[in-house]
Amino acid sequence: MRGRPPVPTAIKSLAGTLRPCRINKAEPRPREGITVIPDVIKDFPRAYEWWKLLQSDAHFLSNLDVACLEGVCLAMSFAEEAVQMVRDEGTVITLPNGRQKPHPAVSIAREQLELARGLSAALGLTPTSRNRLKAAIHPEAETPGNKMPSPWDKVVF
Repeated sequence: MRGRPPVPTAIKSLAGTLRPCRINKAEPRPREGITVIPDVIKDFPRAYEWWKLLQSDAHFLSNLDVACLEGVCLAMSFAEEAVQMVRDEGTVITLPNGRQKPHPAVSIAREQLELARGLSAALGLTPTSRNRLKAAIHPEAETPGNKMPSPWDKVVF
């Protein structure tokens, strides 16, 4: 492994750590805002609810981030299903031979929540990763005539 993955220029700008000498001039500049909803999200009602919740607050994401956001929503949906199974059936199951073992849904929920946490952190959606970002204007302060400035506005190539 080569060390930490590179931080995108837009995230460096929002975090206030952007240095002109470290700008990747070949980095793609996606348009901001998510305009597509993946079909698989529509097939899972709880995933769609997570999609609406996360997409409304993640104004700095773009269509290039759809796959990661889709993963977060599906993982949260699957984790909720697993937790509901544990709630209904208990944390321990009894096998036909009389032995008891932990319910498989417990590990499924743990794995899905860990996956959602990792993807959320990569997108800047966790409290820790959000704390490292600095928004130029609070989203509620945005009006139709006052579009939020892009983090790319500060980047000089």
